[in-house]
Amino acid sequence: MPDPASSGIQKPCCNEHLIPVMLIMTSNAPDTMYLDKMKNYQQTLSAFVGPTEILISGDMGRLAAQVLQVHVKDSFFGGVENMDHNKKKVLVTIPVTQEQRNWLVEKGAGRCELTFLPAAEVSAELLADQDALIGNLAPDRLKNTGLQWVQLNSAGADAYTPEGILSPDCILTTAVGAYGLAVSEHMIALTFAMVRRLGQYARGQTRHTWEPRGQISSVEESTVLILGLGDIGGSYARKMKALGARTIGLRRRNTDCPEWLDVQDTIDRLDEYLPQADIVAMVLPGGKATYHLMDDDRIRRMKKGSYLLNAGRGTAIDPAALEKALRQGHLACAALDVTEPEPLPADSPLWDMDNLILTPHVAGGFYLPETVNRIIRIAADNLDAWLNNAPMRNVTRHA
Repeated sequence: MPDPASSGIQKPCCNEHLIPVMLIMTSNAPDTMYLDKMKNYQQTLSAFVGPTEILISGDMGRLAAQVLQVHVKDSFFGGVENMDHNKKKVLVTIPVTQEQRNWLVEKGAGRCELTFLPAAEVSAELLADQDALIGNLAPDRLKNTGLQWVQLNSAGADAYTPEGILSPDCILTTAVGAYGLAVSEHMIALTFAMVRRLGQYARGQTRHTWEPRGQISSVEESTVLILGLGDIGGSYARKMKALGARTIGLRRRNTDCPEWLDVQDTIDRLDEYLPQADIVAMVLPGGKATYHLMDDDRIRRMKKGSYLLNAGRGTAIDPAALEKALRQGHLACAALDVTEPEPLPADSPLWDMDNLILTPHVAGGFYLPETVNRIIRIAADNLDAWLNNAPMRNVTRHA
């Protein structure tokens, strides 16, 4: 590395000519000797041209900050991989670990320029310069960007499908397949919380009351009706079958019945199956077809003393009809991880229902580390397919 003082360049004589210098260092392993040399070089540069700005990328991290005594952004993001202005530019806004980042870099295999940056720090100028996005940005930010591919970190894509959000030739893919483990286990927890009155006992604990709450139900030998048999619904149905329940699954189109269902049919026959179910579990997508699917009439078709669980979209249940059924005792209990509207307003009467369990849309998200692993693996596979013009996973139609 040359010494600026011996390079023949004259030191600027006026402050207005002082320029910041950015040092970009990349390495797979910290090297203290190398960093010491960089520190000396930085001091020489600072004396020669003025204050020096340091940008660290790669795996240097905190060690580089300690040796150079500069501020390094402390996050799972950092820098650009394989910078080449002739390559496809891919922006990643999902918080990733170094291992997860490596999965994307390996799939890119030098064929694209990957930029890792938190969504809050993405400027309009940067976004306009990208060919692809991996992560969820506000839909309005994607208008007129020229993106060729958007890989969402969510399983649902409702907000990104209306006309005018993405260009017609943009490929939209989702993270369907990443959330089955986390959401189905949350649904299992809510199922047992309902049938064992755990919500009511939790309220008793806050009031310091030691009081039995009465009769309970069993999951084994119960009939469970699952609305929606995608990754999440299928995972829940398998678990309930393993627990000894009779499982009925409804979907948009009938296919071969899997072994973990006793009965499979189409959603348009919902009214026939509601009276049979002890537990109705909903994991339906949003949209006009599912809006208030469970209205007053359909909730009344359910068995008296049955249970209703929703981990799909809050709009699939009419909240006024649900409140009425709970208050009148037609339903023994309900459990919601999603509501209409969302967040649930503080003055909603649902908060105070003794036989309702609420969780604030936390069944999915990034709370389970394995969920993020699955999202990044899907994104990495799709990155490889996109760069090879090959078929991609979870392609979703949009206007």
